[in-house]
Amino acid sequence: SAPPPPLRLLLAAGPGAPGVADLLAEATARARAGGSVRILLTEGGLAHLGTDGPPTWTADGIPVAMCARSARANKLDPMKVPSMVTWSSVTSFLLEAAAGATVWTAFP
Repeated sequence: SAPPPPLRLLLAAGPGAPGVADLLAEATARARAGGSVRILLTEGGLAHLGTDGPPTWTADGIPVAMCARSARANKLDPMKVPSMVTWSSVTSFLLEAAAGATVWTAFP
């Protein structure tokens, strides 16, 4: 069967926020089914950097980026950012989404 449509997940909610675990489980399932999935961490979503999320998602074929503006605003130490996480912006993340991509957002 054909892979699912591309998915872009803008994650502004932390690990314990309602619905976040379900969104991430669905994103992972799509990636494992051959779909194109990307995650951008911003605002409260930066809390995922301190979890096993980014290495796990990357191992499942999901590139992970974080919003540079949000990281600076939250005084995030660049040396503590996992090496598999790239720096981006919300604008760039959304502009790079393929035509027909589904965009999900998770805010607290």
